[in-house]
Amino acid sequence: MDEFARFSHLVLMIEEAAVDPGRWDSAVSAIVEEVGATEGILFSPFLPPSLGGFWASRSILPVHMEDYAAYYSDKDIWILAMQPEQLSTSGFVFRDDAVISHKTVQRSEFYNDFLRKLDIGRLLGGVVLSKGSVGPGNIHFSVFKPMAKGGFSAHQQKLYQRLMPHLQAALKTHYMLSACESRSTLADVSLNALTIPILLVNREAKVLFANEQARQVFLAADGLTTQSGTLAGSMAQETSVIRMFIANLFNSSKRDSHRWVFPIRRLSGERPYVCFGQRLPISISVDGVKSEQIAILFIHNTKSQAILEPDWLKHLYGLTHAEAYLAMDLARGLTLKQIAKARGISYETVRTQVKSLFSKTNCVRQSELVKLIIVGQS
Repeated sequence: MDEFARFSHLVLMIEEAAVDPGRWDSAVSAIVEEVGATEGILFSPFLPPSLGGFWASRSILPVHMEDYAAYYSDKDIWILAMQPEQLSTSGFVFRDDAVISHKTVQRSEFYNDFLRKLDIGRLLGGVVLSKGSVGPGNIHFSVFKPMAKGGFSAHQQKLYQRLMPHLQAALKTHYMLSACESRSTLADVSLNALTIPILLVNREAKVLFANEQARQVFLAADGLTTQSGTLAGSMAQETSVIRMFIANLFNSSKRDSHRWVFPIRRLSGERPYVCFGQRLPISISVDGVKSEQIAILFIHNTKSQAILEPDWLKHLYGLTHAEAYLAMDLARGLTLKQIAKARGISYETVRTQVKSLFSKTNCVRQSELVKLIIVGQS
């Protein structure tokens, strides 16, 4: 393989690593070999791996970077010899002997206590990305040789320099994809934290996302389910109604959006689910090929009621333990006499606690108090 073909192969490996982080070590190893080095690291020098720093290497382990960050970063004779503007310049490439003599390095604590153990003595380095001279977001790429093997040549430095733009583009892509993945994960976690079933669907009713509550509805197969990943009713006649409802969401104008609510009948005979739908003003990429519009569906079980927990009531309204549990009993529909009997206290004691509840929650009637506990407003 000639030099051009080898260079093209390196660029391909770098581009593949941009979209598959598991390939960064292989890309670094290939570059190390091509420039005649023995070890190499693509890393964030001011943010160790344990704190989320970037790390890809050949023959150097993350534990070495942890030692570097903890004990030797302020003794790094190469970085200390560089000017702040050099460290702040993305794309800056240098050979060790251009910033400091290798004999000075040999006399340093940094070399004798740290580098020597790793059989590192000569450096060809570069600032791939920079956000300031010592920014935590900086990415450096360093390749090394043992001291006895001599320094790097001008030809090796030129090859390294030619790879720099490709490394920069790949890392920017890597971070962009990581950010998208983080936002997607955050969205999933947020929707799963909600206590109502939520779905994201496309025009063909394909379910693109279902939170945990929605998956429970599917498992029950009492009103809603999926068929080959597409939303369907538990009864055949409901499926066509659901599909028409979703199609109308995408065909509706903004002024029609308030109309898109419909009941979903259930096999059990329980009260129907109520489905609220809204087309979202965004599109998503499907399989990296096409982009399509999506809609969000909220499924409401009219039989279920969200009741605040006793500890929440105590915190929100300054209730005592007894008052908080009294409020819960009222929300469940128990009468004052039933509560008094169940707790083994007098009816008058319960009445006194109810009056205190009214005062602390700013309610004047028992119906207002129950509404506050169930739906959060009186």
